[in-house]
Amino acid sequence: MISLVGCGWLGLHLARYLSSKDIRLFGSTTRESQRELLRSVGVTPCILTVSDEGAVSYDTSELFAAATLVITLPFRRSFLDPKVYYKQIKGLLDVYTQYNSSKKRLIFTSSTSVYSLTNSMVYEDDDIIPESDRQRVLLDVEHYLLNLNNVDTTILRCAGLYGYDRRIAKFLAGKVVANKRAPVNLIHVDDMVGIFDLILNNSVHHSVFNCVVNHHPSKETLYNYYTKKEGLSPPRFADEDGDTQYKIVNNDRLVKTYHYSFKHPRLFD
Repeated sequence: MISLVGCGWLGLHLARYLSSKDIRLFGSTTRESQRELLRSVGVTPCILTVSDEGAVSYDTSELFAAATLVITLPFRRSFLDPKVYYKQIKGLLDVYTQYNSSKKRLIFTSSTSVYSLTNSMVYEDDDIIPESDRQRVLLDVEHYLLNLNNVDTTILRCAGLYGYDRRIAKFLAGKVVANKRAPVNLIHVDDMVGIFDLILNNSVHHSVFNCVVNHHPSKETLYNYYTKKEGLSPPRFADEDGDTQYKIVNNDRLVKTYHYSFKHPRLFD
């Protein structure tokens, strides 16, 4: 049995795949109206809310009984205080460890935004110096989860997600975009599901993985290509007098350790 906390866009794609493998799934939503949608993709729904102080409310404890817990809870930009996210994650794990005293497995979706713009390749073992409160909180969440007693944690640092109804062409169409020469870091949702499947079916212990395709065209090249292809207004790129600020996220650990082969290895179709 697997429990999914956060059945948003990524969570639903993952749920559909796991359900097709006849895996028993529990999943959370904050809205009563979403129950039927979760049932339609093979998930037993649970209404779950987490307050800004980390207080957890739920309508069934079965959500926390699974040996494997997957958390895809978003780090919302609407949080006035980014520390709310840390409190929410800690609150969830407090409940999970309360209901499940045996050896537990956690897969947590972090973000490649945890890395600073170093104008270089970035790797999982880099010593990251936070430059913002959000970055610092995300690092604190990762460290907290990796140091939990009796919980085997895998952190997936996800690049920008695209695929199906989340089209690259619509990301920045008609908007003003800075840093036009910066290389992008993206990954198709099919590959995120594939990476989840790999982690769930291998003995992966206390690890961090960058989840990103090894293709990094510039913002200007990528978004002009897709907006032109779909007949949308291209982004307007701001004039830049200074140096381009960027990072290129490296995926060697995932590819070389587990021989993962990307379904969508390039961003141009």
